Amino acid sequence: MQENQSRFRSWWTQLARYEADATPWWRDRAMVFLAVAALYLPFLGSFGLWDPWETHYGEVGRQILERNDWISIWWGSHWQDAGGSQEGAYFFSKPILLKWMMAMGMTVFGFSELGIRIGTTLVAMLGVLLAYSFGASVYNRRTGLVIAGVLATSPFWYFLGRQAQTDMPYVGTMTVGMMFFMMGMFGKDRDKPADKFSYILTFAWMAIVCVPQISLIVMGLSRWRGSTNAVMQVLTTPPQLGAGIAGGLLAVGLILLLASLRAAYKGREALQKKLAYGSLAAVWIPLVILLGAVMAVSSNHVRDLNGWFSHSLVQASIYSTLLGFAIYQTCTRPIVERRRIYLLNFYIFIGLASLAKGLLGFMLPGAIIFFYLVLTREWRLLSRMELLRGIPVFIAVTFPWYAAMLIRHGNGFWNRFFVHDHFKRLAAGVHQIDTGSFEHFMKWLGYGLFPWTAFVPAALVRLVSTPALEKEDESRANLMLFLWVMIAFTLFTLSSTKFHHYIFPVVPALAILCAVGLARCLDDEALPNPWPLFVLAIPIMLVLSWDLVMEPQSLKNLFTYKYDRDWHNALWDKEFRITISLLTLPAVLGALALLVKNRRAKVIGLIAIVLASAGLAVFSLNVYMPRISSIWSQKGLWDYYYEVCTRTDGPPGTHKFKRICEEPIVAFKLNWRGETFYSQNEVIPIRDDDDFTHFLSQIEDREFFGIMEYARYRGEFQRKLPQSLKGKACIAWDGNQKFVLAKVPCAPDDPLRKPEVNNSRKR
Repeated sequence: MQENQSRFRSWWTQLARYEADATPWWRDRAMVFLAVAALYLPFLGSFGLWDPWETHYGEVGRQILERNDWISIWWGSHWQDAGGSQEGAYFFSKPILLKWMMAMGMTVFGFSELGIRIGTTLVAMLGVLLAYSFGASVYNRRTGLVIAGVLATSPFWYFLGRQAQTDMPYVGTMTVGMMFFMMGMFGKDRDKPADKFSYILTFAWMAIVCVPQISLIVMGLSRWRGSTNAVMQVLTTPPQLGAGIAGGLLAVGLILLLASLRAAYKGREALQKKLAYGSLAAVWIPLVILLGAVMAVSSNHVRDLNGWFSHSLVQASIYSTLLGFAIYQTCTRPIVERRRIYLLNFYIFIGLASLAKGLLGFMLPGAIIFFYLVLTREWRLLSRMELLRGIPVFIAVTFPWYAAMLIRHGNGFWNRFFVHDHFKRLAAGVHQIDTGSFEHFMKWLGYGLFPWTAFVPAALVRLVSTPALEKEDESRANLMLFLWVMIAFTLFTLSSTKFHHYIFPVVPALAILCAVGLARCLDDEALPNPWPLFVLAIPIMLVLSWDLVMEPQSLKNLFTYKYDRDWHNALWDKEFRITISLLTLPAVLGALALLVKNRRAKVIGLIAIVLASAGLAVFSLNVYMPRISSIWSQKGLWDYYYEVCTRTDGPPGTHKFKRICEEPIVAFKLNWRGETFYSQNEVIPIRDDDDFTHFLSQIEDREFFGIMEYARYRGEFQRKLPQSLKGKACIAWDGNQKFVLAKVPCAPDDPLRKPEVNNSRKR
């Protein structure tokens, strides 16, 4: 008995150390990152991409590699239809960040699910890591660990962390940025000197984000866009000449800037300033001289001024100068506090959020900060927000791609991206599926934060009922998180376009507030405050669990598109319901333990809830999603097609990862996007009967395959075949609930022929 008590005391002593802050900074962060990696990374690429979002965006990202154009993204078919036109067009509806992450992932892992998803998952992992850092900096290490646990095991977060769509790149980078902002404003260590590692990590990350973009501008805007001008014809013929000149000027400016920083490090202030001015002069004096020469021989001054400003020489110099200014202003200060480093990272990540989602990337964080200042009247914080250095960094991160797109495509990009996909989505509704007001998103937040949703009422009431101390950093951080929840919830509730996951920007702040409330309830030996709402958490948890048990598709509706496509599998439904019920039991018992007047029991109860929610995450990511992916993915069909077709080499210049078959394949009146990605854009889109007739005339009597919905195969596909092919089509693969692979012609004894069954479930 005494031995057991000794072991328990030893365990409790070890656990209590997580309340202290005196530990190497990297140890907990490494532990959090490895735990989240173990949760999120296994089997990431083991199941197919889901139609239509993952495959649609994935094909746009793949085209970056195939077309070798990292600025103007493209979607469509190269096949010439019956009318002599092609489907291909520039893709203006979404920003670039997700496509860049996909292209970089596919460069390493090929045209694969892992290559498509890895960037999104890494953003989700980084968000959890920074949520821990925020918690440890503003509250304490224990609270930081609880925050990381709650956020990492929230279904909305981990499901969208495995979906290659724009939501996690946007919300994840915005969350990282806001964590850095609140660490800079409210963190305990904000006024301590920054260490060398923080310097190196911040400026290395800044270079990784900005330098490739500036390089793209140097090459991508090297064509002269003004009127016929003798000076620019010499400098831009060929266009690579102008790109080389731009690169040379920037290289000289960079060398002088680095020399200036070295002089500052050695305390040689006079030399430091001379070199800094020389860095600017080396870049901008030649550009001003060039402008004068262009204007001197110009026949259209307005057009040539616009051409000079739009050229890579000037565009790349603008962003390089802004970036160099921010670095110079930061590094030449006698002492750089951690606050400044945190805030530079804030501007970097809000810039990335703007590259992920457009105007919302900076408008939502800006609204949160603005209303915080209005409510608290802490306008003095403006002087501590590093605006002088942060805004140039934000511009250098965010503007290059948008400016390049406006320069290249003008009103076409403006009208589609800003007018249609920003203002109309908010005001008029685009691709509208969901309806409803605040109660609609409350329901999906309930599922998306399960089982932590049960503690949200207690956390919010504790927040508003605890007297706020004006100078207490924890209370100020709580208020900013609360404003984040309210502003984001209001904005997306009022939006005319609604999908279930549109409420995702609320999730990080709400999860953090919930975690802070749970961490605080461990502090006292008494009942948690407010204890009646902790009692209410148990029925809330049971009701949500019952909803999930009775409707297993609620979880997949957190991240997919067509909410009405059922999987029709009674056996799988039973397995799912048993699993959800078993995982809910320890969470309910843990919630009961929180009501005990014993601190150790509360800790054990919270650990039980974390383990239950982690178990649900493991089940959801490694069983639930892969098991039902065959219904929302075409992967199995295309794997089979490439297994049975006659493989051949592509024409010269074909990308090394691309697969080519001799037998063509058509998408018969199908537009689910997976057919384009999985065929690497070799599928032939048949949109109408004229296209089908035109295709048949091209192939004559050769074999071909077709992907289509099951109902179309049984109906119009066979009716539209010419007389010579009547009765010569067969199903070669039918492992998907919605799609089939047909072969034409197909002999009665063809080994690929599958027996045709009237399957009413295929739809």
